[in-house]
Amino acid sequence: MMGIPDAYLVRTAFLTKYGYSPDLTYDEILCEFQRRYDRAQTLRAENAGLHRMMLIIEGMTESAPKEEAAREREVRKLRLRGLTEKSGYGVTELDQMVEGYAARLEAEWIQRMR
Repeated sequence: MMGIPDAYLVRTAFLTKYGYSPDLTYDEILCEFQRRYDRAQTLRAENAGLHRMMLIIEGMTESAPKEEAAREREVRKLRLRGLTEKSGYGVTELDQMVEGYAARLEAEWIQRMR
């Protein structure tokens, strides 16, 4: 039996992986998601590097050095590993669910752009 309900687990894992505040509502998450992806698209149009775009998507400072970003990713990865231990899901399973959550946000973002 799993200790954390799936919806709560996926939401928490998404917020952790991408550096969102844990107290955001779904609509606030969607707004922040849109803001980040709009900024990343602007950077892409300016031929900014992938590193800078990923920093924005992951909720880090755009000018963060690679070493700092790597440390933050490692901290997040450890937190996610803790979630998998409590839930009974594996790391890959949880990551797939998180990416499904991100895909749902992206679909809503695209719908709102129309």
